Amino acid sequence: RTDMALSLAVTRRLLPRLRPTGSRGFYHMHGDPKQVVRVPSPLSVARLTKMDYKINGMMELRDITPEERTKHFHLRKKRAEIMRGAGHSVDEVNFPSLRVSEYLAWTEFPAEVKAVLIDRLEAQGLVRDQLLEDLSMRFLLEEKETLDEILSHPKLTPHAEQIRTVLNSIAIGLPDWMYFANTEGLLLGQSEPIDNRPVRLIWKARHIERQAETGAAVRQALSIGEVPVIYLRGSDEGRADWGETNVPGTWIGFHSSRTDPTLYSFVKLLTSALDIKTGAPREIIEVEVKKEIPGLPDLQNTFYHKDLTCLYVPGHAGAEQSTVALIEDAVTPESIERLKAAGVDVTPIPLEEGLMQGLNSVLLWGEKHGGAPGTQSLALMPPDCPTLMEVVKSRGFEVAPLEFGSPAGGGNWECETNFALRGNEPMTPDAQEVYARMGNRLLKRANLDTHFRFISAADLDGFEWSLDNHMH
Repeated sequence: RTDMALSLAVTRRLLPRLRPTGSRGFYHMHGDPKQVVRVPSPLSVARLTKMDYKINGMMELRDITPEERTKHFHLRKKRAEIMRGAGHSVDEVNFPSLRVSEYLAWTEFPAEVKAVLIDRLEAQGLVRDQLLEDLSMRFLLEEKETLDEILSHPKLTPHAEQIRTVLNSIAIGLPDWMYFANTEGLLLGQSEPIDNRPVRLIWKARHIERQAETGAAVRQALSIGEVPVIYLRGSDEGRADWGETNVPGTWIGFHSSRTDPTLYSFVKLLTSALDIKTGAPREIIEVEVKKEIPGLPDLQNTFYHKDLTCLYVPGHAGAEQSTVALIEDAVTPESIERLKAAGVDVTPIPLEEGLMQGLNSVLLWGEKHGGAPGTQSLALMPPDCPTLMEVVKSRGFEVAPLEFGSPAGGGNWECETNFALRGNEPMTPDAQEVYARMGNRLLKRANLDTHFRFISAADLDGFEWSLDNHMH
């Protein structure tokens, strides 16, 4: 242990200490010239051939045709062209290669169950050198006898249905990985005690169909030099359930069917413990979706994320004031009262435009909205949402209507968008371990070590956790 501590101390002295950017740092980095928009690459979306699970009211169970894949490919090429044409940097991210243990790392199975499952997959020749191909999984699901034999082990039998669900998701290529507002988590900002490294809160899915995606999220954060931290107590579906408002320091924490609503207050404590000041939340307003309305009996699985329900539209000098565009019919009256009591400006948007996913528009702040010099303010949004389009245009954004064309169903352009700081080189495993230990010491000092944990390359195989029943 003494040798390891000495090695880590030496490693830290050799690491470059990053400079703070001086711009806002929570949720996005608008205004920082190093901000980069992160989206799935055209090929990573066009590779999908099947949608074979349904976890919300907008999904379809169906094969994805070659014509659709071609369409998805060209729409995403067009998206990047529009963003770059407005002066914004864009990273188009390919689906990463994962080991079988990484796919299973953050699934809600005991460690012993994961180990036995991997051993039995290897014994059947479906996994070699920890590499797992979706072709192997498709064969396994078609060849029921082999799968039944694998699941007959007494450690696996109690989890058989959930294991089948996870393997099915892998076999069809983890189609919801492309929703970066979930899978790339939440950028917390740069932490001064951790050498000003950018810290990312990794997402953790509520539905087991999506839990294999978290392994990709961890690898992606490490690949761009970020220090990842994960919530231990419940589900956390990323920036998709956070919302900015016109009141500085006041944020929306969304309460529907996905993110554990107790997360938000702990994130406020986390940013304080990490000394992340710029843009971090000082007050969080809970906005809760109604359980049903006439014609929509399961509203919380229709408006299941904030980014389908409300959208912050900043103003600027000479334009309309900043506002939160909100599907008021979808949320409780108490939620609206809480927002207005906090001084949040709310603009109601018709339910019909919400059902067309208009609120899932991407707003990139240009120079006149406080964005980086030389950039234009751009709104990438679905067509045929006239009320929302007028709200956005009146606040100085150039609107680029673009059909979405989702292979999976259930989201629009904002669902595929996240943000990072470019220029941070990937760290060595030793350096990752240094920063994970530094972060975990800060968590312990703030009594947050039972709520969060910093992770490094040594944790790519995950550790045991389970979802608490915090939702309702």
